[in-house]
Amino acid sequence: MAQLKQTTMIWSHLALLVTALLLIVSLAAADGTSPPSPPGTSEDPLTPPEQSPPPPTPPSEDPLTPTEQSPPPPTPPSEDPLTPTEQSPPPPTPPSEDPLTPPEQSPPPPTPPSEDPLTPPEQSPPPPTPPGTSEDPLTPPEQSPPPPTPPGTSEDPLTPPNQSSPPPPKSLPFPRQAKCPYSSYVNPFCRGLQANCPEKCPYRCIIDCKNTCKTFCLCDFLPSACDEPRFVGGDGNIFYFHGHKDRDFCIVSDSDLHINAHFIGKRGPSMTRDFTWIQAIAVLFGEHRLYIGARKTVTWDHEIDHFEISFDGEHVHLPEADDANWKSLYVPSLKISRTKTVNSVVVELKGRFKIIANAVPVTKEDSRIHNYGVTSEDCMAHLDLAFKFDVLTEDVHGVVGQTYRPDYVNKFDVRKKMSVLGGAKKFSTSSLFAADCAIARFGHRDEKAELYSLI
Repeated sequence: MAQLKQTTMIWSHLALLVTALLLIVSLAAADGTSPPSPPGTSEDPLTPPEQSPPPPTPPSEDPLTPTEQSPPPPTPPSEDPLTPTEQSPPPPTPPSEDPLTPPEQSPPPPTPPSEDPLTPPEQSPPPPTPPGTSEDPLTPPEQSPPPPTPPGTSEDPLTPPNQSSPPPPKSLPFPRQAKCPYSSYVNPFCRGLQANCPEKCPYRCIIDCKNTCKTFCLCDFLPSACDEPRFVGGDGNIFYFHGHKDRDFCIVSDSDLHINAHFIGKRGPSMTRDFTWIQAIAVLFGEHRLYIGARKTVTWDHEIDHFEISFDGEHVHLPEADDANWKSLYVPSLKISRTKTVNSVVVELKGRFKIIANAVPVTKEDSRIHNYGVTSEDCMAHLDLAFKFDVLTEDVHGVVGQTYRPDYVNKFDVRKKMSVLGGAKKFSTSSLFAADCAIARFGHRDEKAELYSLI
């Protein structure tokens, strides 16, 4: 009985296997003719991989069919599904077809599939060539440098800046330089030397031709009167004297030297005083009168000379050239020289005084910063001045002259940012060539007055 039961069970298992095989065959028939083709395709996959680069599309379709046929393979032995899984990436079609044949010839096929997977791996490098498309992406990166040529467009923008850089220099009317003349009194190392003006004063620098050959700002010279007049006294202190527009004031008054200044200006709507600048000076010495002024002009041109100079009522013609000079026939010790082609002169009465004068405008930037209210109708051309006095008496007076007195006491509050000198009335004169201010000393001979030299 026991043997009969075992036999019955074996037959039942066989029947189940046969039924399973029939189901598989019927399913394969229902899907189409794909089952018969696979056996032939198992050998074809070897060649397709060789030709896989040209037709990448077939492999893409085959993987879809194996996925549809993947459910049947699980029924065959567990060993076969393992190999398809190993071969599933490279040739998905063969593995799915092999499980159908193995049930009938399960022992022999294992070796061919083992060889097939080996060859596909050997041929898997060529399939990478279809991923050669993946290499193509790599080549674009290699060709990405040429696309950097579009970044080359970024280089094109670089060239425009190189071409845009010239305009800034064009904005400067002319190079700001000071030059030493070829003269006997000049330091031999300075003769003919040209030097750039400091950034602080690009329009109004002077050069020390006797000693250092260096340039420095005119308004740092002792003493001086620049801008809205900012004075530097003989003692080195800085102060402002505003005076009044369209009026004349005594700057220096001594027994044989008198200097007046004519003020021009504007008054802002919210201001209680005038903004003022020195437009001209009159120098009186002996019986002579010297006038140095800046002509009124609407638009400033740095290449045009804006000076008006006269001596004893006669116009002084000074050629527009470096080192051009003029000497008086009646006063040989009086000399007027240009330090630049235009708008900068030095007036020297040998042994008595030297005056450096620059003609300059009030710039739009200065007007904006200080609210001067300068309009396009008048650029307020004025003088920046520096003085050097060789001989003065102890009784000298004036806005600047008083700072040379031995008994002068500076009463300015050093804690204030801007010290302002008052007393405009005592410095006021009736006209530019009048020596009638309250503190005038010109023409007054005092036997007790002492002359002393200032270096």
